[in-house]
Amino acid sequence: MDVPYPLAHYRPYVGDRQLIFEAQTDAGLSPEFALVAEVSGQYILTSPSQEFFERVTWEGDVAARWRPDANAESPVIIDPDVRSGRPSVSGISTEILWEQADSGEDERDLADTFGLTLAEVRWALAYELPLQAA
Repeated sequence: MDVPYPLAHYRPYVGDRQLIFEAQTDAGLSPEFALVAEVSGQYILTSPSQEFFERVTWEGDVAARWRPDANAESPVIIDPDVRSGRPSVSGISTEILWEQADSGEDERDLADTFGLTLAEVRWALAYELPLQAA
């Protein structure tokens, strides 16, 4: 494909799905991990692959950032140029917001301190909750 990171590039998803399908087949990849499926002679993205693709922000043909939450309203993003790729909301680390809230800081105070909306703080905390519970 003449690109250094093919899965971070737009081309495999829209152009050569057959190549991905053949690579999956040759590698003996389990169907549950497949990116592409063949249906009636057509190569389509599997549901998880399509969901991932829709959550990527493309700049030209390159994946620039990703929204880890399936909810399109979520402001949480992962961008390699922001916070070294750690999840953030408006440039503020979701982990930092979690730590502050976990130590007793009020959500409204967090919003004021970091220049966020209350909704952004709540999205960040909701994102971190299952990660911190693990």
